[in-house]
Formats: sequence, structure tokens, C-alpha cells
Amino acid sequence: MKQKFWQILFIAMIVVCVAIGGVLIGQNFLGKSSSTHHHAAGDMHALFHHDLNLNAQQNKELALIEKDFRRQKALLEEQMKLANMELAEAIKAAGYSSSQVQAVVDKIHGTMGELQKLTLQHLADMQSVLSEDQNKTLEEKVVEQLYRNAGQ
Repeated sequence: MKQKFWQILFIAMIVVCVAIGGVLIGQNFLGKSSSTHHHAAGDMHALFHHDLNLNAQQNKELALIEKDFRRQKALLEEQMKLANMELAEAIKAAGYSSSQVQAVVDKIHGTMGELQKLTLQHLADMQSVLSEDQNKTLEEKVVEQLYRNAGQ
């Protein structure tokens, strides 16, 4: 009877650990990163219409830049989703610390880096549409948002 209790307790602990691991993976690769990025993007969108005081021509030109950015961003986000599914399969097949898992994690990090580069290029592309004062305001707001995202 005592042995059965310890077996049940052991299995319960494994279930809890797996659940916590799933939550952490979800927050770090799906939920938190994605929502933080979307939150920042939402703040930036509001900034365009409020603090930058865009004129009609700027709105028109930025709409084209935004459309291309959203398309490229969506492709990278889809790659992230697929890589997360690969990660789940790799963990299921080989455990948490296998070379297969590490390769998928590297792939995920590479895609995250590409998304960051795309975002920075997008901001650089916008510079030609904005005035000097608008660019200064935008840069200040982007830096402020990055510090905020870092918990500063």
C-alpha cells in the first residue's frame, strides 16, 4: 500500500512538471513573446495616429510599407508556429535535452532574430516618409517601448 502511494505521488509530480514545462514553453515561444510584440505593435500604431501627427500623404505611403511588413511578419510568425510544433514532436520523441530539441530551439531563436531584424528594417523604411521631428519622436517612442518591454 505504501509503495502504491509513492508511485501515485511520483506520477502526479511528473504530471505537474510536464504541465509547468508546457506553460513555460507556451509563454516563452507562443503567448508572451507574441502578445508582447503585438502589444508593442499596437502602441506604435496608436503612436502613428496620435503623437506623429501624420498627414494624408504620409498615411498613404506608410500604409504600403505597413502592408508589406504585415505580410512578411505573418510568414515569420507562421514559421514560429511550425517550429513550436516541431519542438513538441522533438520533445515527445527524444526528451528535453536531446540534440534534436536543441536544433529546433536554435531554429526558433533564428526565426525570432529574423522577426526582430524585419521590425527594425520596417522602422528604417518608415524614416523616408517621416519628417525629421517625426523620426526623432518615433525613435524616442521605440526606445521607450523597448525599455518597457524589458521591464525597465
